[in-house]
Amino acid sequence: MSVGRRLAPYIGALLVVGHILIETAHSAGPTPNPLVCTPTLIRPQTVNKDGTPGKKCVFPFTYNGHKYSTCTKIDHDRQWCSTKAIYTKQDWAECLGTTLYGGGPGKACVFPFTHKGKQYNRCTLDDSASGKEWCANSALYDGKDNTKWGYCSYGSQGYPLLPNTFYARLQMIDLTANSSANMEEFYDRTKNRATVKTVGLLVPGDVTTFYSSFDTGELYIISDKGECEVDNLTESGEVTFPFNVVKGKDQLLSPGAVLKFGAAYESAYNGTDNVNGIPVKKWKSCIVRPDLNNITMEIDFFWSDPEKWSPSVGTLKSVPVMAQVYANGYDDSNNFIEISKVYDFGFFTDVLPKNPNIFLTPPGVFCKGRKYTKPSPALPSTFSFRLEGLDTRAGIITSMDEWYDFDYKLFRMDLKAEPGTGYSQFGTNPVSIVHDFNTGDAYVIDKVMGNCTVTPIRTGFAADTIMLGNNLTRIRTPEEFFDFDTYQYQYTGQRSVRGILCDTWIANRLWPDENGFASTFEWYFAANNVTFDIGAYNEANEPVMLVIDVPTVGVHLQYNFYKFSYSEPALSVYDISPCFKDKPSRMFRFALKGKYHGVVDNDINLFKYYIQMQVQQITQLSPLRISDVKLDYDSAADLIYVGATLYDKTSVIGSVTNPVVQQDLDLASLALEQQINSANFSVMVLTHDGKVVTLNAVPNTLREMIRTKSGNIMFTDGVKRKGRPSCSLSTPPGDKGKNFPILPDTFFTRLEWTQITDNQTIYLEEYFDKANDIAAIKATGLVAPGSTSLYISNFATKEFFRYEDTYCEAISLTSDNELAFPFKVVNGSDFVLSATDALKFGGTRNETYLGKDTIDGIAVERWTSCTTVPDLGDVTIRIDYFFTDPDSNWQAPSILPPQVPVYSIMSGSGSDFAGNFIDIYQTYRFVYFTSEIPASAYEDVFQTPKGVFCENRQETKPLPSIPNQFSFRLENVDKDGKYITGMDEWYDYDANMFRLDMKPQDGQAYSQFGTIPLKIIHDFNTGVAYVIDTVNENCTIQLINTDGMDSVNLGLNVTIIRNPKQFFNLDNFPFYYEGQRTVRDIKADVWISKRMWPFTATDQGWDAFFEWYFTTDDWSGYLGYQKQEKSMPIRLEVNIPELNSNYIYNIYKFNKDKPDMSTFDVTTCYMNRAFRVFQFQFSGPYIGVVDVEMSLFKYNVMTGVEILTGIRRVRLQKPVVTYDKQSGRTYFSLTMLDKTTLKGDVPLPITETELAVGALKLEAAIKAGNMTIDMLGADGISVVTLRAVPDSLQEGQRTQDGRIVFIDSKNPSKLCNYPATVGGLDFPSFPPTFAAHIEFTNLQTNKTVYLEEYYDSVNNRGAMRAIGLRDPDAKSSYLSNYKTGEFFTIEDGFCTVEALDNSLSMSYPFKVINGSEQMLTANEALKFGAKGYKERYRGRFTVDGVATQMWSACASLPDLGTITLHIDYYFTDPAFWTSPVGPATQVPVKAVITGAGTDATGQPIVISQVYKFAYFSDQLPNDPGLFQTPVGMFCDGRTNTKVVPTFPQHFSFVVEKVDPTFTIISSAREWYNYQANLFRFDTKPLGFGDMASYGSNPLRVVHDFNTGLAYIMDRLVGNCTVTPISLSGMDAVTLGVNVTRMRNPQEFFDLDLYPYYYEGRRSERGITTDVWISKRYWPNDLEGTMSTLEWYIATDDWQNYQGQQGSKVIPIKLQIRDASPDGIESPTTFNFLRFKADDPDLSIFDVRSCFAESAKLLVKFTMKGKYMGGIDKRLSLFKYLTLVTVETSIDDTATGFRVVRMQDARVDYDAVTDIIYFQFWMLDIPKIKGRLRYSLIKVGSKFRRMAFHLGCFRGRCVPS
Repeated sequence: MSVGRRLAPYIGALLVVGHILIETAHSAGPTPNPLVCTPTLIRPQTVNKDGTPGKKCVFPFTYNGHKYSTCTKIDHDRQWCSTKAIYTKQDWAECLGTTLYGGGPGKACVFPFTHKGKQYNRCTLDDSASGKEWCANSALYDGKDNTKWGYCSYGSQGYPLLPNTFYARLQMIDLTANSSANMEEFYDRTKNRATVKTVGLLVPGDVTTFYSSFDTGELYIISDKGECEVDNLTESGEVTFPFNVVKGKDQLLSPGAVLKFGAAYESAYNGTDNVNGIPVKKWKSCIVRPDLNNITMEIDFFWSDPEKWSPSVGTLKSVPVMAQVYANGYDDSNNFIEISKVYDFGFFTDVLPKNPNIFLTPPGVFCKGRKYTKPSPALPSTFSFRLEGLDTRAGIITSMDEWYDFDYKLFRMDLKAEPGTGYSQFGTNPVSIVHDFNTGDAYVIDKVMGNCTVTPIRTGFAADTIMLGNNLTRIRTPEEFFDFDTYQYQYTGQRSVRGILCDTWIANRLWPDENGFASTFEWYFAANNVTFDIGAYNEANEPVMLVIDVPTVGVHLQYNFYKFSYSEPALSVYDISPCFKDKPSRMFRFALKGKYHGVVDNDINLFKYYIQMQVQQITQLSPLRISDVKLDYDSAADLIYVGATLYDKTSVIGSVTNPVVQQDLDLASLALEQQINSANFSVMVLTHDGKVVTLNAVPNTLREMIRTKSGNIMFTDGVKRKGRPSCSLSTPPGDKGKNFPILPDTFFTRLEWTQITDNQTIYLEEYFDKANDIAAIKATGLVAPGSTSLYISNFATKEFFRYEDTYCEAISLTSDNELAFPFKVVNGSDFVLSATDALKFGGTRNETYLGKDTIDGIAVERWTSCTTVPDLGDVTIRIDYFFTDPDSNWQAPSILPPQVPVYSIMSGSGSDFAGNFIDIYQTYRFVYFTSEIPASAYEDVFQTPKGVFCENRQETKPLPSIPNQFSFRLENVDKDGKYITGMDEWYDYDANMFRLDMKPQDGQAYSQFGTIPLKIIHDFNTGVAYVIDTVNENCTIQLINTDGMDSVNLGLNVTIIRNPKQFFNLDNFPFYYEGQRTVRDIKADVWISKRMWPFTATDQGWDAFFEWYFTTDDWSGYLGYQKQEKSMPIRLEVNIPELNSNYIYNIYKFNKDKPDMSTFDVTTCYMNRAFRVFQFQFSGPYIGVVDVEMSLFKYNVMTGVEILTGIRRVRLQKPVVTYDKQSGRTYFSLTMLDKTTLKGDVPLPITETELAVGALKLEAAIKAGNMTIDMLGADGISVVTLRAVPDSLQEGQRTQDGRIVFIDSKNPSKLCNYPATVGGLDFPSFPPTFAAHIEFTNLQTNKTVYLEEYYDSVNNRGAMRAIGLRDPDAKSSYLSNYKTGEFFTIEDGFCTVEALDNSLSMSYPFKVINGSEQMLTANEALKFGAKGYKERYRGRFTVDGVATQMWSACASLPDLGTITLHIDYYFTDPAFWTSPVGPATQVPVKAVITGAGTDATGQPIVISQVYKFAYFSDQLPNDPGLFQTPVGMFCDGRTNTKVVPTFPQHFSFVVEKVDPTFTIISSAREWYNYQANLFRFDTKPLGFGDMASYGSNPLRVVHDFNTGLAYIMDRLVGNCTVTPISLSGMDAVTLGVNVTRMRNPQEFFDLDLYPYYYEGRRSERGITTDVWISKRYWPNDLEGTMSTLEWYIATDDWQNYQGQQGSKVIPIKLQIRDASPDGIESPTTFNFLRFKADDPDLSIFDVRSCFAESAKLLVKFTMKGKYMGGIDKRLSLFKYLTLVTVETSIDDTATGFRVVRMQDARVDYDAVTDIIYFQFWMLDIPKIKGRLRYSLIKVGSKFRRMAFHLGCFRGRCVPS
């Protein structure tokens, strides 16, 4: 049975009284009689025609096909009914009345009756002042006794109208369990959905919520820890509230059926009453429970009386106030069962909260087993987006741009690396990272410096990379990229994020990879009706946000997606040309025949893409190696000129699946020439009118472009050819020259070994450690393409390990092992070769020094040799060696010897022994070489791989010993089933006891008990197992399973406890020591064994590999009371290859302390069996003795009882210690359990002492004074003896309501004249923080107000929310701000601010002392325990069934006049009641205040109030807005406590606008430079507004406020429009008619003119922000609407890693609302991301495309100075300052030459001469004028003299 079904009694929304199961059973005493429920249903009497009484009505009855539950006037002039179930003409009569309300309610009319001498046979209107019929309930009514009459009703009283939607808060009080729980219930029959939230229902303090999903027929049960269980919604399940099944389909029950109330249940009116001061009407129902052996349940309903009371909220006239449920009887097993519950409604309304998420499972909660109702979105193979990453734990904001192309296996990411992250070694400048999965290479380009680093793609980078093992990678598929692979995502509904309505999916995954931590991934995609007007096309269903929660490590990550585009990224996006500045490249140009206009210019980027793809197919180069595609055209000849650069392959070897064989650059060039000359190069394009046109290359037009030393470009006729080296042994060697280098004794190297003749590349990693006599080689592609193999030589054990294709074997290390590199055998002894020998380098091949050279830009020295290869036959080869040149300035990336190998070429030919020709051409490219071996290699490389069992290996280290007692927490990771389970275990071999806490899984052990968490205790002394349901606290006693994890089957079902080695499966099979590895950051020794699973017999089961991890000797554990020994188990991995199964068992909190016997508490199993509770007293000191060593005291007493009684410690439980200060006595109580009747099969069962015998022995020992306990005295030296007081033993008795008491409570009468000294128990003390829901009933005004109070004395703040305080349904909030001395009142959508002082009656929880505000204590805040109240303890009382302790007090209210109050306080009794927030917590239940007196004017005042606490907790809700004014609420006149930050003079950002009116999301990127008077924004025009006339293509708009001109550039077509700047722009201020200027930074963000008030901090997109609000006209003062502008700016502790310099000020969001109360609901939202305040960069404002070629001049000049160490660090700033200097020098007439006309600045330098080269393009005067007061467009006379123009693309170089 699942948890959901076991919790049936609780889930039934408002009451689900028909669904209540049993929690209590009696086992002793007289046999009780089952309840006989007889509702006082008053069936109206009929009257015969002669006036005599007739038969009684039968309800319901059927008339003309309709059912009637009351008398009716249908088809008759008076009330009538049927006297049979189905009406006939003979079986009906007129109804007599029944008095139901009035003076004598609930009594039957008496007919005939006499009034004023007249006799009446039926109800009458005579003398009725109200116009209603009435009758007397006695034969004679004289009109004086008001209880002798009543108004008439015919049939049952009209039931209160139940709404189809409601929201209720109630408290469920379980009188049989002495506990209470709080509930919130949300019911919506109109949309078939319901939610129930409970507090303390299952466990004190536990919060559990139940969500009913009608569409899927599921019930979701979610705990406060985010744990979720799914159950079916079925009629038989009893948890289907509020569903039933009609013709096989789930339907929501009617409200009446939900409450088991109304005609269908024969709810009978039962008069009036008063509940907590509220006048109510009562009904009674009797319901038979077929599922509980037809026991009868009696239900009393209490509804507010609509004639005397009006609810504060909603439209209902009458609401439920309370319900009482009682039932008893016998179940199917003849056990007596009893139910007694009270449901107290603290709040009820037919208006649901506006929160749309109340019927959705919470964010971040994954429900295993939930049905998949909506597939995750389909993902394209190409896309791009902008990402904002938030690490809320570290307080870091990052942003990045990403481009992805799965078709061509390319990925790019632009970011600024955070310190300590994967790319931080490249500095803190913004970088562009391009991954080419065709080759496995990563290109990291510094966007400031322009330099580049090429490395293999790192397997740890998870965004685009999948690690396949052994450093092999591949690109993620689109599904993998968004983590939609492997794990199925559950659709959870629609939520709003950043103002965007989103569909939401969630999954449980491992993070950050498959070896990581359990986590939840929650995806938000825009709903179908949301349109993104961002990319080239309008798009929908785009990702908006991803949230990753990793609870075990406290990680919460949030990724916000912006500007997502499904458009195919242009290959120019992946430009890696900076990485090939110093590397071989070749430039070509050729011609295509065809039209340029109308064909190519339709989409220039797409045409370039087609060109690159065609070149890629021909040359077989990676797309990245085809770059810088340029176009030109000759309209007269219809020729289109195409230029492109081809790059050489890199020297870096990546590890990817199916790597593209990297064609040699020379061969690729030849292939391109061949295809063009043979007319096989063609491109198809789409014209403007939709036609497909093919453009063919013109043969023999391919030209290679070569740049000369002077910078000019020459063209070759075709492609240049190159050859390969060779040698001849007949040639005598030359002068050997310089000695060949010697390699170090330790090294690590990566090699790319390319067999050119075989078209094969093998990747090698070699690890060499001569000092430790160990070496290893990892090879990729050696055995087979894509395969990975590992070879390890272990000199210490003389073993050689060969691991290939999942098989591993250990063989003896001898000279016969060809793969035993790097060992040799000399005189029978193993030695490690020298490093030089190991690499086949040096000393034996007549190497000749050839001088210096350059390889891949690296300065090298070169040696060559000719040699034979006799083991291959008659083969001669030439070997060229290239080592780094020690005389050069080349800087090594790692610690290196003086010279390291860079490259080696082996070229030769000959014949083998059979005479076959052999051609050898191989290269060895040393990608990486260092003399330091990575620390990880000693775990990952020099040891056999994890989980790999190597046949024939040696045993080198014994396993650790296991203690006889321990405990631990186990995490079980099933990689096959994709689930994680956890359990806690305690083991005591000496005591023969074992305990396991776990939650069963379907199909596994104990699954017959459902999926509720269980506590399982095995007592091997008796062979008995106790299986305890920890939720419902029921228990099953059975025999111990003979094949359990803790038991050994001896045959014939006889079992014993496993010894420690058996427990951990360390017996029978040998374990082999593998070495040391790091697990969970802990260094561990590792052993592996091969054994059978799950059986130990050799002919059963499957081969399994058990790998144990124990902490190394240098680790110690501090997990128990004492320091733990070394070698603690931390992990077991079980791998079963035949089943493809892998299990991981992580062991936490391993504690070698002996488990306390309270661990094995089985009291729950005796609640329905024999047990006895005893209490006795100790004399002796408590303070400083018992209280400081409470655990030891309990242990000593329980041990003493065990010795004195012979009752085993496992049967002595529940020790409780209390202290009475008045008597000085220490009270000790315990529970003594009976022995079990069940006997297990164990070899030596013990003899148990009878319970009665044990009780007698305890009584005798205490009476004789033999119960003594020695404790350490308060001085810490002396020994104090505490002795049990003779004759103090008392046995607990169960009261009628199920409580156990030792002393009867007293109930003194109420007195106000208390003595000064307060006696009895101390008044409870409230916590420093609390949240309370209170139903405040004013009996004088017949009014109930619902209050929520939040108190936080720690932070000096308080808040109260009220419903119905001023008017019915009116909501109001009151906030006290201690720091500013302000009191905020929010009512009717408006806010007022007052000074916080004594005059404010609502200034709770503050007071004023000597003119200074101070926070009240919690007790004072609630008017509890205040000074001078003199509370006196009154004893124990029951309130609404809750066991409470009561205090009374008298108080005066001088601020209201002369008034005396009597106050009764009721708190839960911690000894006998479990409150929802915890068993040991005392919380308020109710306060009753009565009083009288006169006010200040002498007018009498009567006070009668009831405060019912529906909810109380010392934990505040996790809602930072509790103590703040509501979002969007402007409070005029409030104190501004924090100034809005000042924004910098230059910045850039991306903004996303969410318009709720049109459900359109648009995006723009903006750059602002106030110093240069320049502004740019990139956007896609909407169909309206200023930009609508420019079409729908993405635009780049630059505003030059120096000239007043706007440059509007179409980013797809490339054309440009120049126009005056618009007067209504976001960046412009209108100064008059057609005159404008640029906004300053504060004006730009609307932070000028109107004051902003600081509201506090809120979380936005996971970022902690400071929030300010202002009220102003928007968008401007002339045309705007009064609006509120609310700014969210990141707090100072958030770090910005979004640019080169970052920014101290980080705007996050702006929300703009209409200032009216209705405007709060629909704000326009602007989300800001990637805010940067980098150095000014004028290239951003590039407007060259708006000028003809003739209006552009290229300017070059030189400067003397150092480049490195200064300029290189702030290159953008250097360019900017240089251009400003140029601007000043040119503008000698002060008439205006501005920097915007100087573009594309570039810098180069000569480090030898300290010459800095600077060039830029200068633009001519614009043709139009802008709207400026001063026009700055003239040019100084130096313009033409300084500049010259150089154009070489077509081979023409014309200086001017």
